[in-house]
Amino acid sequence: MIFPRKRKLYAVIVADIFLLAVCIVAFFYLKNSFLKSKPPLPGRSLNEEEILSTMRTCVESQDRYGCYQRLAQDAVQRNQIKYVLKVFDDNDSKPYVFSFCHSTTHFIGREAYSKYKSVSKAFEQGSFSCHGGYYHGVLEGYLKNYLDSEQKSEDYLKQKIFEACGRQSDYSTPLLYSECLHGIGHGVMFVTDGELPESLQLCDSLNDTLANTCYGGVFMENSTSNTTHYLSKYLKTDDPMYPCDILGDRYLDQCYRYQSAYFGMLTKKDLPKMINLCYQVPVKYHYQCFLNIGTGEVGYVRDPKDMKAACDLISDKQNKDYCVEGVITELSARYVNEPSYMIDFCKVVDLDNKKTCYSQIGIHIRGWTIDKNKLSAICHQIADKQGEGFCVENAI
Repeated sequence: MIFPRKRKLYAVIVADIFLLAVCIVAFFYLKNSFLKSKPPLPGRSLNEEEILSTMRTCVESQDRYGCYQRLAQDAVQRNQIKYVLKVFDDNDSKPYVFSFCHSTTHFIGREAYSKYKSVSKAFEQGSFSCHGGYYHGVLEGYLKNYLDSEQKSEDYLKQKIFEACGRQSDYSTPLLYSECLHGIGHGVMFVTDGELPESLQLCDSLNDTLANTCYGGVFMENSTSNTTHYLSKYLKTDDPMYPCDILGDRYLDQCYRYQSAYFGMLTKKDLPKMINLCYQVPVKYHYQCFLNIGTGEVGYVRDPKDMKAACDLISDKQNKDYCVEGVITELSARYVNEPSYMIDFCKVVDLDNKKTCYSQIGIHIRGWTIDKNKLSAICHQIADKQGEGFCVENAI
């Protein structure tokens, strides 16, 4: 029997023990949460674990793009641009890196331009990691800088666009020059707040060949924005071909190419439905639409057999060839100077598509280097002798 006074004392002791236990649990929970989420200490370098942890957190965050921007700011403030991009390359197999690092590198590029105030100096800090998103972001930062200046006239902005990328001879590789021009397209969409017609007109300040590459950046940003949550007002769920069906001919190659990315959003990545929509595109632009079916797969899957399976859903050889070409186009841009990804894909494609596949390797490695000996050496890595011949024939 417990007497009243002892009962009261007993109750107090039990309550104290319970409260102490709660406090201990809360302490370790909060400590753990704090350690996981707290930003790196000022002046201290980011390490690989912190970068990957942040990428995982960002994917699940309601403010995903704000999260990526904070990582970008950390990378630039700590002079670790090259290191962060290398971490992305080294961890490409992780889904939260593979699928989302392109957006993150856009933000890193913007922050880099803000720091260096020079396209060429910012470019020196970057790499082709994550399909060149860093370079696109640099151009976004460059154009925003001039938009924020006192001279905001359209003529002034066009002059800055014309000056942005210089000449191809200024670049170490043709692909880097192309990324700069493509980045202008992203940049004009950024500074016009997604105004497609105005952005295309700004691209028109370049000559025809260069403007076409710029259009690609515009339409890529319109169909699948890399840095905003909202759907472009220049897309319609009840008209899958819009805005291509209201634009002038000069814009349609690039418009229908990137419209197939929007088909993916509309159909929730239902490949047969996407392919059916490509067949509804004017025949003249089938090439662009089916090409991007292939390029899109590289952003979703890593196994070359899965990429092949997507192209195999296309019933006719010509459009299937376009899809195969699209896979090579994207692999060459995502994995610069790493031909094994393209070669592994060509190994598994059907015999009818092998000539196209290996020939496209030869065409696209020309973006990596103009050195004929290096081009030849890349082609010689192909074990299939006929495939090697197709590569050499198109590379040199």
